[in-house]
Amino acid sequence: MVKDTSLSSKILDIFVYTSLLIILAITLLPILNVMSISLSSSKAVFYNQVTFYPVGLNFEAYKNIFGGKTVPRAFLNSTIYSVTGTVISVMLNASIAYPMSKKDLPLKKLYWAILIIPMYISGGMIPSFILIRSLGLYDTMWALILPGAIGTGTIIVMRTFFMGLPDELEEAATIDGAGHMTIFLRIILPLSKPILATMGLFAFVGHWNNYFGPLIYIQTQSKNPIQVILQQIIMQEQFAQDLMKQGIAGADLLETISGSGSEYDSVVWVYKKSVFDSLGLEPPKTVDEMYETLMKIKQEKVKDLIFSHRYNVLLSLFIAFGTTSGSWVNPITNKFEFGVETPEFREALKFARKLYKSGLLAQDFPTWTQTQFDTAVGKNQIVYAYAYANSPDGWEKLEAETDPNSDWEMSPYYLKADENKPAVFIKEQPWFSWGIAITDKTPDEKMERIAEMIDWFSTREGNDFLWFGPEGVTYDIIDDYYVFKEGYRDPKDPTGHTALMWAPFQEEGFLINTIAYSNYIVYSQTELGYGPAKPMAKSVH
Repeated sequence: MVKDTSLSSKILDIFVYTSLLIILAITLLPILNVMSISLSSSKAVFYNQVTFYPVGLNFEAYKNIFGGKTVPRAFLNSTIYSVTGTVISVMLNASIAYPMSKKDLPLKKLYWAILIIPMYISGGMIPSFILIRSLGLYDTMWALILPGAIGTGTIIVMRTFFMGLPDELEEAATIDGAGHMTIFLRIILPLSKPILATMGLFAFVGHWNNYFGPLIYIQTQSKNPIQVILQQIIMQEQFAQDLMKQGIAGADLLETISGSGSEYDSVVWVYKKSVFDSLGLEPPKTVDEMYETLMKIKQEKVKDLIFSHRYNVLLSLFIAFGTTSGSWVNPITNKFEFGVETPEFREALKFARKLYKSGLLAQDFPTWTQTQFDTAVGKNQIVYAYAYANSPDGWEKLEAETDPNSDWEMSPYYLKADENKPAVFIKEQPWFSWGIAITDKTPDEKMERIAEMIDWFSTREGNDFLWFGPEGVTYDIIDDYYVFKEGYRDPKDPTGHTALMWAPFQEEGFLINTIAYSNYIVYSQTELGYGPAKPMAKSVH
């Protein structure tokens, strides 16, 4: 072949190669952008500063993904489902396609009808779900593999290939005494490697990308494939971005919430910068760092230092350990959980005990009044606290005489128990809650009864009562959903609500049982089998 070296041919080659390079760049640039985002800081991603190279290079995203068990386990699940499903699919379809390729197969038209009719008339999702449950396949890998193991399209393609193989090969094998199974396994299949590989590839990709099947048939989180986990991660990321837009930006809090703290209502960690700077200390990222930092300040700077902001102490620790004191929707698993049953809840209480024993907690912190807390602030006993962003404005006034140069600042870190695990972020909303209150005006004869009620409220049944009130009075359960009755839906109008016992807020001697809910955005966008229906979905206590 003589190569065309004319000018027009060279111009054509340049045009073709340039076009291919442009198409290649268009194809690769989105991939490069995604890779750059994964290696950039959350701040740079939030402000859309990332293009095709990392900004603020870090590997936190990869540590978070592969540092736990969820994603590796999901990869393993997807691999098992895909490999098993591919082998079963290829073998079954090949076993059907081979006899269907024979002209003398009895009842061949009937078999074709059985195979082709379902291609046009589907059984539907609900009948399929009922069938899967009745066969005991629900929440097992077989619910993802067996329903689609046989495909008419695959059978047709394999049959066409088998028909192209020479009949003489089978005739010679028959003369040598080979049966149908021997011919199929030792002659037909080895000659059919190209079509088997092709159909196997299609089957593998189909199983690997399967998202809708696991979403319907798999209930246990540890059995989910990678596609479902990726969707959960995306939802969690969207939730986190929404929080950042509301001014609860975690590690980038100072950058996200700019301006005067008095303009904001967000609950944050604040610290006394002058005290920290005098000892060369940075705001802590984890609870262990917090403990070491406060102990150092107590030993070297503030002898009577305490870590106490009334009953919010435990709430702040629950948040740091990734749980709450009540019921909530876990943003990672999308499952409804009861906080006190989680191991994180127990770890938070253990850490609170550590603070208590070390003297960092005021010995009577749960019953502190606002006046007691303000007094401690005025004595410079508080240097690190969990409070509203505008709280230090008032604290600096309280410290005007003892520390005129008081300089409270918001910590750039949202405290966590483990730097590689998320904390729980709280978005407060107005809502009148069923609850109990003990004040200095509570009669002594009722205290024993109140204590019994508090014990009952710590149970799941009692917790549900705190959420919704008495069943049949304020709500009904319809199709596993809590549906509130008229008069109990408006979070800003508590008309019609009557708690078992409610007392007005008293500055002196106040203790209330409250439930903190996080992830209200996910809650409002997700219909769950356990939890309030849409009228209550956006409410947060």
